[in-house]
Amino acid sequence: LRGPQALTAEDLPDFTVPHVWNAIKLNSQWALVDCTCGSSTNFVRGFRSYYFDPPPEQLAFSHLPDDPTWQLSESPIDEEEFCALPVVCCDEFFGQRLKFPAVCPPGTVVVEGTNEASVTLHVLERSAVHATLDGEEDRCFQRRVEDRVVVYCRVPEGGGDHKLDIFAMPAGARCVNRPAACSFRVLADPTFKGGLDCFPLVRYDVLRASGVAFVEELPAGRLLVEGRNEVRLRLRAPPGVRGQASLSDDSGTTPAGVSTLVQRDGEDLVVVAVCPYGQFNLQISIRSRESARFLHAVGYKLSVDPQCRLTVGPLPKVFSLFSELDCCIDTPLTGCLPPGHVKFRIRVGPRAAALVLVTGDTETQLEGQDGRYEGWVEVVVPRVILMVTVKGGRQRQPLAQWVVKLA
Repeated sequence: LRGPQALTAEDLPDFTVPHVWNAIKLNSQWALVDCTCGSSTNFVRGFRSYYFDPPPEQLAFSHLPDDPTWQLSESPIDEEEFCALPVVCCDEFFGQRLKFPAVCPPGTVVVEGTNEASVTLHVLERSAVHATLDGEEDRCFQRRVEDRVVVYCRVPEGGGDHKLDIFAMPAGARCVNRPAACSFRVLADPTFKGGLDCFPLVRYDVLRASGVAFVEELPAGRLLVEGRNEVRLRLRAPPGVRGQASLSDDSGTTPAGVSTLVQRDGEDLVVVAVCPYGQFNLQISIRSRESARFLHAVGYKLSVDPQCRLTVGPLPKVFSLFSELDCCIDTPLTGCLPPGHVKFRIRVGPRAAALVLVTGDTETQLEGQDGRYEGWVEVVVPRVILMVTVKGGRQRQPLAQWVVKLA
């Protein structure tokens, strides 16, 4: 059989190449066979069993015989319809049990009046997808409800012609050296101004395993810090899920003057980050109740406006038990205090029996009810430490620490 084959090539307008494959009659039934595709991936030798008797209705996404009879279909398509389809690498797409909706999306997505586009796929729970726009993964985002996955992309300012690649793999596997399962051409209005720049970088397998979700339907990935040098983010998180955060510059080092804190507030994990002027990467890691370690989950880009007032100092230092007991510091959230009377208001989970503040030679027990503790304390140089006694325990352990020094 002769005809064009669709490839997931870099240049989508010219995505077909001349190709030859076979039809074989076995036990009175015709079977399609492509020995070339079945022996290599992107011209790298390797056996691909899919191309030996694939379902004709699936192979029609990438192979169009000159004689439509050999589509082996009751509803053959013509060349115009074939070229309007998404570009599909059949063994990657159908091999991972991906499906298009009943009405297949067009291969060219036209974006008007916005810089966002989306494509819907059916993806089984045991499979996962990964998407890039022009090779940039922070331009893409996905939302999953059962086996329905919507892949979004944000086109950079200036619109133009772009390529959306969607990769498929088993759930929990990494997307490494795989051809795109399907590709779309994205045509965006070059005159459109505005819209969000990108999405967060997300490890969807970690979020799914932990039950963590974004509060926003389509979150921003680049955050402009204005007014004051503090950022607060919320993630929905089931009980027992812990979080950690870190700030770094593009070289991967943590500059002076930055600090982060993750604390529990009801159904949410609240991430607080304080930083000076500049560009930073905020990395959030998650540990579920069943996990023994923290796993990277979400990454944001922070841009601190040079006009921003550096009014927020470093955050309090917290110890490992802080997250284990679902603590939240309402006040004081600055980690450096002047000597004198300071009001403390702390929320903590049901495992805590008592909270005590130690500063100098003085100990002050905070009054508490229903997990809410507060009280005024005369703090002195050099520090004040929040201690907790866990129910059923006798030894006090540290939760958080503030530095106390003269202005």
